[in-house]
Amino acid sequence: MSLAVDATGFAVRSSKLIWLSSTISMKARRCFVKAHLAVDVTWLSVQSYVLTESRVHETTQLGRLLGDLHGLEDVYADAGYLSLENAWLVTAKGGTPYLRPKVTTTGKAWKQGGRRVDPRPYRTMVAAYLRDRGGWLKMYHRRSKIDGVNGAIKRRLGATLWSGSDGFRRLELGLKLLVWNLIRLVYKEAVEANR
Repeated sequence: MSLAVDATGFAVRSSKLIWLSSTISMKARRCFVKAHLAVDVTWLSVQSYVLTESRVHETTQLGRLLGDLHGLEDVYADAGYLSLENAWLVTAKGGTPYLRPKVTTTGKAWKQGGRRVDPRPYRTMVAAYLRDRGGWLKMYHRRSKIDGVNGAIKRRLGATLWSGSDGFRRLELGLKLLVWNLIRLVYKEAVEANR
């Protein structure tokens, strides 16, 4: 199973506003939470998800997304998920990492948070990118399917989580994703019946 991984924001219906102050004016901004999704690129069904606060960075969530998944082939993610540990994690699960390198990426390993992980998967991924950029980006382009999934979920099922507490927000998001997976299952069965 090949996965595309990305994060998307859901607005939170809350009376709390974040006040941004500057020397000229004060502005109010609504809160939002971040949903990290792992989507099967073949049938576009959500395989796992994590709901976090908006300030939690994507790099720290790939391990939680891939935790219970088995039989990985390729994992496509943007530069927000790029790290030595994440490349190693995908390889340890049997997959091939396609984590978009940044402009400053050299392929050299660095010590990350005091934890030592095998730098070879990261080096191999960056070397493949530098050797054949066009071919690597052609494979990586499959990641764009998750952008369509994020947009479709928000259009069809709503871009706001209406629950007041974190526990109920997780439940509400889980129900939205369950409905999305049921929509995809009906589509998959219709396609397979017409073959």
